[in-house]
Amino acid sequence: MAGETVAADPIIGRTTKQLQIQISSPIPANTGTKPAGVLMGGIPINRVVEVISNLHQGKSSYAFALNSQGVPIAHPNTELIGTPEKAAQSFLNSPNLRLAEITQKMVAKRTNIELLQLDGKWSYIAYTPLREANWSVALIVPKENIESPLQALNLLATVLGGLLLIGLISAWRQVQLYEQIRDRAFVSSQQAQELSKTLKELQNTQAQLIQTEKMSSLGQLVAGVAHEINNPANFIHANLNHASIYSQDILDLLKLYQQTYPNPTPEISDRAQDLDIEFLAEDLPKLMASMQVGTERIRQIVLSLRNFSRLDEADMKFVDINEGLDNTLMILNHRLTATPNQPEIQIVKKYGDLPLVECYAGQVNQVFMNVLVNAIDAIEESLVKNEGQIRIQTELTDEKQVIIQISDNGIGMSEEVKQRVFDYMFTTKPVGKGIGLGMAIAYQIVVDKHRGTIEVDSTPGYGTEFTIRIPLTSNK
Repeated sequence: MAGETVAADPIIGRTTKQLQIQISSPIPANTGTKPAGVLMGGIPINRVVEVISNLHQGKSSYAFALNSQGVPIAHPNTELIGTPEKAAQSFLNSPNLRLAEITQKMVAKRTNIELLQLDGKWSYIAYTPLREANWSVALIVPKENIESPLQALNLLATVLGGLLLIGLISAWRQVQLYEQIRDRAFVSSQQAQELSKTLKELQNTQAQLIQTEKMSSLGQLVAGVAHEINNPANFIHANLNHASIYSQDILDLLKLYQQTYPNPTPEISDRAQDLDIEFLAEDLPKLMASMQVGTERIRQIVLSLRNFSRLDEADMKFVDINEGLDNTLMILNHRLTATPNQPEIQIVKKYGDLPLVECYAGQVNQVFMNVLVNAIDAIEESLVKNEGQIRIQTELTDEKQVIIQISDNGIGMSEEVKQRVFDYMFTTKPVGKGIGLGMAIAYQIVVDKHRGTIEVDSTPGYGTEFTIRIPLTSNK
């Protein structure tokens, strides 16, 4: 009678002795604001279970619905729903702490996509509340099934809409209240818009989750490799100094022997001639110096790897943008070198004299990585197998901004692609090579996280240029 449509938690019908859901909807009065009455009807619980059971996204995927206390209303495992003789147990008391934590969020009417471990395997769980019932619906998708994220979200949206309207449509058909149908259609349109907005938020959340997990895994891998290489490299580098001194001492002692005993025995003379002592004495210091240069190079690579990962820098810090670009190029060096099918990609750097910039170092490096990877892909896809070139230029503007320009001579972009390059899930790459997250995440990092700008200028057949502007200090 308050004018709201309500879908109650399951109860046992007096006549059927079966679990059912009571749905009540107000009948508007001709005058005034108070409803003239209420329409009520029951839906058997197995109908809801049937609808929920039809939700899936690939093998081992399923959905379930919880009431306001976290008790399952619909679940493919019917033992969890409960019976008239035995009440169902709330997921809030689940031994799986992650499931209990997510149930708490569902009870609190939250919407999100998270990664958790169920039954020994990692799965994504997308959950959202229902408007006209004090319930929440969740869709479980095994991690390996995520090939087309939009398909799962669209499926979830379709079923949610069906659950919201199923009770109302039955009531309307029974009493043929055409005026209510018109009014409800308007309300449904508003709900569809809200659901579309929620769906978009779910898409963005899932995209961020996938990209964050990928970059986190990459950062941990890079940091781990750098750590494992660093220890033996430092050991060798430190011992080379002593080895150089020892070898020089031995050579000095050998010269002293030659001066003291200028006429060695025939056996010593033959052995010295076989070993070419003069050549060894001349080449050994060069060899030691070359080894020191090599170990120093390894240490520089390790430092670049550690600086790129930036796992310990979750807060904003003042960093060197030019150094971040060099560290990223070091990571991508294997894709810049020549191969039998692709010539070397030349890097032309024109770095300006920049002050330190306050930013999230790891995220900015991620932007550089995404832009440079796209540039390399564009050069490799070019039909003209000329020498590829990537130009990187940095400068400081009068507006206290740092400008980073990264251009390539690859295949370029059409006007349509250029307009959508920063959209989520948009990609021109074949299946398995890209899912359309890189540039969308780069845009979010630059624009949302750093209050900067990122623009693209491209001509098909001539190449592409990305221009990134980041303020020197954060606008907190």
